[in-house]
Amino acid sequence: MNAPTHWNISLIGAGIVGRAIAWDHLRCKIPIRLIDSNPQQLAATVESLLAETGGTKTDPIRWGDEAWATELVPAGAMAPQPTDQAIVIESIVERREPKQRVLATAEQLSAADTILATNTSTIPLADVTQQVQQRGRCCGLHFFMPVDQRPLIEIITTEATTDATVAIAKRYAAALNKQHLIVRDAPGFVVNRMLVPYLNESVQLLCSGTSPLQLERVAIDCGMPMSPLELMDWIGMETGFHAGRAIWQAFPSRIEPSPLTPAMVKAKLIGRAGGEGFYSYHDGSRSGDLGPTAQTLVQRYTRDEVSLSDWQVAARLFFPMLIEAACILLQNVVGDLQSIERAMGGGLGFRDPDGFLARFDRIGPEQCLAELNHLATLGRRFASPPELLASLESAGSVSDAFGMLCGADAGSSPNDSK
Repeated sequence: MNAPTHWNISLIGAGIVGRAIAWDHLRCKIPIRLIDSNPQQLAATVESLLAETGGTKTDPIRWGDEAWATELVPAGAMAPQPTDQAIVIESIVERREPKQRVLATAEQLSAADTILATNTSTIPLADVTQQVQQRGRCCGLHFFMPVDQRPLIEIITTEATTDATVAIAKRYAAALNKQHLIVRDAPGFVVNRMLVPYLNESVQLLCSGTSPLQLERVAIDCGMPMSPLELMDWIGMETGFHAGRAIWQAFPSRIEPSPLTPAMVKAKLIGRAGGEGFYSYHDGSRSGDLGPTAQTLVQRYTRDEVSLSDWQVAARLFFPMLIEAACILLQNVVGDLQSIERAMGGGLGFRDPDGFLARFDRIGPEQCLAELNHLATLGRRFASPPELLASLESAGSVSDAFGMLCGADAGSSPNDSK
């Protein structure tokens, strides 16, 4: 496959995340074909995108037996041509079976050199592509919310993914002005494998008496760009629920789910895009405190209230991320510390100029080891792999301890050959 100069992008899913991905393409003057099974949802998303970005649209046409498609061409851009490199990206509900059906349909309706990609945030690529016949042209293209503020795309590969597919995915990321991180196929990959325990713990803390203001203050002071509750509103409550469930199913000993999140989904607290999630939103502005419905639900599910210091809240939020980073390296999802740092900075907007591990270096390996042992008494979700504890006992810094976990391949990504 030759290097493309233009792109023919089909994006399946006009919901919260799909709309954000579509907006990012239009911002970069890349035309898209937006596809959805709900014609009303499709029309509403198209109209809102055009109102914000300008450009032109075509009338919707059928795409397969169950969906509709509309072309969107930004002002000053050319419509896709037959010679352009085609990529189909599904960004529908985070559930295995619907994604499998959509990608199988995309394969049937696409030319043989079309890249078939999934924006799955937690479900392994090998599972999502089970019904695809030519899996060499499949990869994951995982975007992060808010898409326009996160300069990273995870490119997920399996053993079947060809070098040509990876090369095209890299050029596509560059066309969107984004960095790429190539990761091996595994539940949650890198960014969400670290993010889900952090978000889950924030809900656990909320339901044990930690105030939203303290959660936000601690998160931002420690380097995150916003409150974990606000981030869940950006992601969308249903997407967050399904992503969390996928991680829990893959690693049941790592997550103790809170009943609050499914209760919010049931109450139709969609998140920022719907005007209310944990917070209320009006004209792009967020409420200072939780929205009224969220407050009621939090009160309903609050148990065993306890007052915690900022340090204690920070430990419960961020040490689970450290534990997951160790597991990711031990399982060789990526093979170097730089990949962990790029995931945190580019995927989650972590703002410490010295990096994620530097935060723990300032604490020191001895105190980190003591804190991990203490947290392990609070529940199985804080259990550390023995290799992490052993490396902290012998290393001069936390970064050195993590370097030991990289093993013989430290310093090179497991997929650099692609």
